[in-house]
Amino acid sequence: MALQTTDFCLIRKTQLTHDVFELVFSGPVWDVPKAGQYIIFVLLQTKLRRSYSLASYQNGEYTCIIKRLEDGQGGSKEICDLPLESCVPTIWPIGHFTLSEGDKTRAYIGTGTGFAPVYFQARSSVERGDRSKQIFVYGVRSEQDQFYLDQIAHLSEVSSQFSSCFYLSRPKSESSSMNTGHVTAWITPENIAGIEEFYLCGSPAMVKDARVRLEELGVPKECVKFEQF
Repeated sequence: MALQTTDFCLIRKTQLTHDVFELVFSGPVWDVPKAGQYIIFVLLQTKLRRSYSLASYQNGEYTCIIKRLEDGQGGSKEICDLPLESCVPTIWPIGHFTLSEGDKTRAYIGTGTGFAPVYFQARSSVERGDRSKQIFVYGVRSEQDQFYLDQIAHLSEVSSQFSSCFYLSRPKSESSSMNTGHVTAWITPENIAGIEEFYLCGSPAMVKDARVRLEELGVPKECVKFEQF
């Protein structure tokens, strides 16, 4: 699919946490992006070009999940502060961190706003009717950083083969029902048994740690796809 530049217009904006926003843009309907791809916004004020992964696509609506950094230089503040109906020149679709074809057992492991592409992949697998085991493993710092819990629960309702596992690295409540620690703690011989593909997205440190652990457990490198922010 050739790269294209088209205006994307903001039609919905939801604040998911104190610093994470869900932004839904209307865009082209003639080409469907693959689960795991990203788009590049050409920002009008700063003239920066900034990449954001898609969390979903449906009928010309493109959803991004973006962490707004008040003092950052990456453009997230400008994007998250856009008023509704704003239009932004956008280059799309980009990236090879995409869900494979075929019905395979998969694990999707993400942290922070690395959530977006692995959620898109997991959702796409469920929606196309894959019958093999799919597990979504996701981690944030604390309870106040969690989002999309209802959407993940819905995937479990749609598919009996889908399951999820959540981690909090710094929980604020000792009574939290979530696992405490980093998502890479999930990578054990018992948990990865039978899984054919792994999709990793998050901080460079998390991705590196996960890749090392999987390699130590004998997972072939070609079975591990990753993208880091």
